[in-house]
Amino acid sequence: MNRTNPSYDSLLSSHIKRILEVLKQPSIFCDLPNIRRCAELYVKYLREAGFQKTSLVETDRSPIVQAEYYCDAPKTVLIYNYFDKLPQENETHEFRAEITNINPFGKCLIGRGIASKGAGVAFINAVEGFLNAQGKLPVNLKFLAEGEEMYGSDHIPWFINHHGQWLHDIDAVYVPSMNQGPDGRPISISLGGKGFIGFELTCSGAKWGRGPKGRDVHSSAKSIVDSPMWRLVKAINTLVSDDDERILIDGFFENVRSPTAKEKELALELCNSLNEETLKKRLNVDTFLHDSKGIDVLMRYLFDPTLNMEGIPLTSVDPVGVVSHKATAKLQSRIVPDQTVSEIIEKIRSHLIKHGYGDIEIRPLYGFGPARTSLDAPIIQAVLRLYRDAGLEPPAIYPSSPASSPVNALNNTLGIPCASGGLGHVGRDQEMEYLVLDDCGRIAGLAQTEKSFIDVLHNYSKYSVR
Repeated sequence: MNRTNPSYDSLLSSHIKRILEVLKQPSIFCDLPNIRRCAELYVKYLREAGFQKTSLVETDRSPIVQAEYYCDAPKTVLIYNYFDKLPQENETHEFRAEITNINPFGKCLIGRGIASKGAGVAFINAVEGFLNAQGKLPVNLKFLAEGEEMYGSDHIPWFINHHGQWLHDIDAVYVPSMNQGPDGRPISISLGGKGFIGFELTCSGAKWGRGPKGRDVHSSAKSIVDSPMWRLVKAINTLVSDDDERILIDGFFENVRSPTAKEKELALELCNSLNEETLKKRLNVDTFLHDSKGIDVLMRYLFDPTLNMEGIPLTSVDPVGVVSHKATAKLQSRIVPDQTVSEIIEKIRSHLIKHGYGDIEIRPLYGFGPARTSLDAPIIQAVLRLYRDAGLEPPAIYPSSPASSPVNALNNTLGIPCASGGLGHVGRDQEMEYLVLDDCGRIAGLAQTEKSFIDVLHNYSKYSVR
């Protein structure tokens, strides 16, 4: 953190300009032309920073940013980042970015996507600054950034399958992030997360053999025609119980691995600081599923697989109404060790056939498996060492995140240990996303944030050779 160097610090102004530039670049996940422009900016920054190889890997939707820096170090670390955002209500696709004062932090950068785009470009800045100051990094780097995280990152598993040779020498994955809370304390570190499956269920009159085929009919005809929409609702109702949403799919839980003794120990430590009312407020609920309380809330949150229905979108533009010829619902499942994406899809398909709904189509949208990294893994210890060296309290350690990250695919498929962390603070002030620009008490400003990313690499290079 304290590797201050005049040549590094002299770049700070250009580093700020670079972050402002990328924040002003629109990057709504479904706006493919602007997503490409954002990817091209990343490539430009990577080249300027000193990465020897940079490219865009084309997919059938958005390109993936790929880069390499080699210095004949014994270890190679993959850096992951994403730069896409969800649209807002009344989206104008205008992305503002500027420097302003936010109490009590003082000078801050503000802009949409600053937590993800800001961290990714700050890491690139850090590499440039360190190479200018020291000439050589302690590890080789590979860099991967995508503009489809909001889609479910379906091209990360695709990249692993089609570009596996590029990944063969990676020893660890590092996700740079500004992980200090508003009080300066590191927020948390996760040792993995749940897998993620998105899929659609579709009932059509054509495949069912009943109801309208090929086009909708006026709703007045409902008295004499069947409804694919109602059939889909009935099929979905067979997936969970009526009273408490228990998953009823045959064999859904048969491969679920129980938490290890160490995972239970870490969960118990977290439970000591669990505030159920705060969690309810954050989730905007009055009660938890199954009326869970205490450690049961945490164990379910961290370790239970799920089945969730996002919704059945309205397909008709007729204000009076129609009997739809086709109905589609989008669902998601979070899976845990040792469940697999293909297993769950097949069990859902078999369940529908068993219950007389074999005509309903299931279309996988995206998916990757769950992840686990040992607390003793060098990349985890490298992040924890960063916080100790900065004089900060140790972060809360989650044995598993309740959510899912695309880096899970790298861990699950290739067994590569993963970690996220770094100094710096990002947050939200009303509608503004901000990054603290100057040091503020124990909170690192941008310069120290960038240097902290390099400190993680230094720590990893030491721990990984023990």
